[in-house]
Amino acid sequence: MMNVAITGSGGFIGSHLVKRLKMFGHRVAPLQHYLFTQDGVDCLTQALVGCHAVINLAGAPINRRWTDAYKKELVESRVMTTRKLVEAVNRLHEPPEVMISASAVGYYGPSSGCHGEQDAPEADSFLAELCVAWEKEAGLVNGSVRLVLTRFGVVLSPDGGALPEMMRPARFGVMASAG
Repeated sequence: MMNVAITGSGGFIGSHLVKRLKMFGHRVAPLQHYLFTQDGVDCLTQALVGCHAVINLAGAPINRRWTDAYKKELVESRVMTTRKLVEAVNRLHEPPEVMISASAVGYYGPSSGCHGEQDAPEADSFLAELCVAWEKEAGLVNGSVRLVLTRFGVVLSPDGGALPEMMRPARFGVMASAG
């Protein structure tokens, strides 16, 4: 049994992951938003004591209109949250064995083809710049903590994610095709 701390546990991916971890008998500590709004990281550090793993899924939903104000929210909800999380992990006398930090395939840009971990990010793309900054913050975690960076694509599920929004036009007989 592991103790797992999770940011973004109330989101679509996080809520499903919490259920799955509990199903396998792990203890889950949801890291609530208020822990990241405080000036210091003392309470956040305390919440991480005894955790074997930290999973960082925090971030405002990306499937909204990107106004300048919302872009700022996207950055703060990812980069600043990750910064505080890493600072708290780095203060622990016994840090977790692993930190898994989410990112996005937007790192690669809209070009077609296969991409790999060593590919450079898309130039002049807000999402790619966000991913680079997000991953850079995660990379500052204590060297004794194994860091796993994940780059999620569009999440499709009949009970949430992007699929219900993508299907909405189909209910009105509006369809699009590529080609």
